[in-house]
Amino acid sequence: AGAYNNRGIAYRNLGKYAEAIADYDQAITLDPQDAVAYYNRGIAYVDWGKYAEAVADFTQAITLDPKNAVSYYNRGNAYADLGKYAEAIADYTQAIALDPKDAGAYNNRGNAYADLGKYAEAIADYDQAIALDPKYARAYNNRGIAYADWGKYPEAIVDYTQAIALDPKNAAAYNNRGITYNQLEQYSAAVEDFTKAIELAPTTAAYYINRAEAYRALGQEDNAKADEERAKKLGGQN
Repeated sequence: AGAYNNRGIAYRNLGKYAEAIADYDQAITLDPQDAVAYYNRGIAYVDWGKYAEAVADFTQAITLDPKNAVSYYNRGNAYADLGKYAEAIADYTQAIALDPKDAGAYNNRGNAYADLGKYAEAIADYDQAIALDPKYARAYNNRGIAYADWGKYPEAIVDYTQAIALDPKNAAAYNNRGITYNQLEQYSAAVEDFTKAIELAPTTAAYYINRAEAYRALGQEDNAKADEERAKKLGGQN
């Protein structure tokens, strides 16, 4: 069973998910109590975009090994991918109970709370993730998004700025800060951020669309139209 399991891992690392699943199937057939094989098959299903199947495998892994925080964490991720945020929160909470120093579980539970519009709870979780890992750029970016969605734009700017300081190649953080500058009607600053996002990810249509909005607010119609045309060529919409 171990050889099948390990070959499955190798196939998954190559992006050959069907082959990986077949090997995990065989490992489980040989040892139905192999929690690791269920867990690994669940990871392969997630990578393949088959989240319901992943949930089933993580559930079986948890049944066989109920003290494994990582299985709860990953099932939470799969639930979130399915839009089942309440279930995701319950799993992240269990993962945190088993491993209180897991910054990622706090961050992801924060995301689930934010998706439910529970911004105070989301912020509290991002705070905890950052307390555990002060260099957690993604948590700063996510907290910035929650602040912005909550209408707290200055706080969002501070968090995006910190995310960028920790990860200067994070195009999404520049884009998010640009959006918040637009909301604050600081359009020149927004243009600068969208421009940086475009430099880092030049094929992302949304960044051109967002910059066009800022250009138009500045009265730079030619620049706005040029960005909109570029976005159309990349498959974006106005």
